[in-house]
Amino acid sequence: MATLPDTDNSMVVSELSQIPVEEEIKEVEREESEETRHTWVTWLKNTVQMFHPHPDQSTDPQPWQDSRPLLAKWHVITFMQYFYILVFLPIRICFDVQAIMPWVFFDVIGDIIQAVDIAVKFRTAIEVKGFFITTREGIKQHYLRKVHQGFFHDVLSVLPLDYILNAVFGYDCVFRVNRLLRITYFNTYFHLFESFNPRASTNLTRLVKAACTMTFTAHLLACGFFLVLRHEGPGEEIGQTTGHPSGGRSLAWQGYYDLFELDVPRQYVRALYWAFILMTGYGNTIPVRTLETLYTILVTLVGLSVYVNVIGTVGSLVSNLDATTQAHRTKMDTLNDWMKYRRLPQTTQMKVRKYYSYMWDTRKGVDETDLLQDMPTYLRLEVSEFVNNDIIQKVPLFKDVSKAFLNAVILHLQPRVVLAGNYICKTGDVGSEMFFISSGEVNVCVEEEGKEPKIVATLTDGCFFGEVALIYHTKRTATVVAHTVCELYILKKVHFEEVLDEFSEYAKAILEKAAERFGGQATAKLRRTSKRSTPSHHSS
Repeated sequence: MATLPDTDNSMVVSELSQIPVEEEIKEVEREESEETRHTWVTWLKNTVQMFHPHPDQSTDPQPWQDSRPLLAKWHVITFMQYFYILVFLPIRICFDVQAIMPWVFFDVIGDIIQAVDIAVKFRTAIEVKGFFITTREGIKQHYLRKVHQGFFHDVLSVLPLDYILNAVFGYDCVFRVNRLLRITYFNTYFHLFESFNPRASTNLTRLVKAACTMTFTAHLLACGFFLVLRHEGPGEEIGQTTGHPSGGRSLAWQGYYDLFELDVPRQYVRALYWAFILMTGYGNTIPVRTLETLYTILVTLVGLSVYVNVIGTVGSLVSNLDATTQAHRTKMDTLNDWMKYRRLPQTTQMKVRKYYSYMWDTRKGVDETDLLQDMPTYLRLEVSEFVNNDIIQKVPLFKDVSKAFLNAVILHLQPRVVLAGNYICKTGDVGSEMFFISSGEVNVCVEEEGKEPKIVATLTDGCFFGEVALIYHTKRTATVVAHTVCELYILKKVHFEEVLDEFSEYAKAILEKAAERFGGQATAKLRRTSKRSTPSHHSS
């Protein structure tokens, strides 16, 4: 009844090394040094090949596409450079930070990274409407023709005009304003994060993106606030006869005339506070001059747009979650009403509720069978093969068959969940399916008349049982009980016979193996098969 996976009970004995400890340590250090040198040499070769490709490799797939981990690390580096521009350059320009050191060091490093990134894009495959452009000529043409975040956009964002202007007019960080064109990559980095982290929660990513959008917008508005304040100056002194509440002090944004007396960090914090409170519509400042008034209107409009987006995103996520939860509650209410109408025993009702509760906790109401059926055949096969291929290959009956045969079997597997303490099959039941354990633990029991069932085997993840039912038309000889919650995959006899009909060349070989293992009806089938020109596939 139960088939346990083969185990190798041989003991592996290792002898102690006779090499002195000092020599052993030196050997390990040499190996580590050689491994490090090999890594750097490989990286250097890839880099040189990127800038000076071999003429015969003009149509080969791009190495940066072949090595996704390497490409992901490069995107992390470019994001750090993007974050540096996004945060510090607006502050330096708007708050008039003219110190050369240490900014010039980071500026040069950032420019080098941007220049290298342009070269990398000429070597990175591009996805266009679901198709990958992998030839160098195709990548180059697409990158050159692209307007948004294309070649000319990237070159303009790294054009070293600031070095020339600094040499002519003296150092001024405003000459680096063209670097702010990189701000357009905001959404691109979120897309890259999702593509390199497919398991990341979509809802969480949307929330993080909304929060970053709000913070990024407030950051730029805060910098713009102080830029307007600098343009307006500290304000004109007004006489006491005007009766102005400022009492002769600056007219610039009442309550913020003292910002010029603070250092840059505190100036920025105050400006950021002003941006946040005005974006929410609860600003406590009164613009006095025309430019201040216009900028306040702009900040209010931008702030309303951003907050509407944030509130809409959060509301959408909550409503979707509530809709799914409400559908589950409605289903459970309907199920409870039906069980009461049918007067099911309380123990049975409890089992039904536990089953649906487990399915909700683990799958949130998603039916795996329906989900797989919605996929095209090639995707369903790839997913099913990843989940079940290792288990299928352990079955002795499926040894020495083709990959196409195994794929056909895998496509017929159906998921099933069995809660702890429930029977999977009982002694005396007519077998019509085989079971594969994806996760969980089952006990195989033999029942003898007048005695308690005896556990003869315990099967865990990756094991299988019930393969006899695929060949015989006979009753079960043992009882299998779920010791823990088990997630199984089942292969029905009727589906297995369909596979044998499709791959008739394997029918005789499989029946021969069954005859060796089980005898009986398998031998009779084998005899009937040998009398026909076409192997028989009927398993009665």
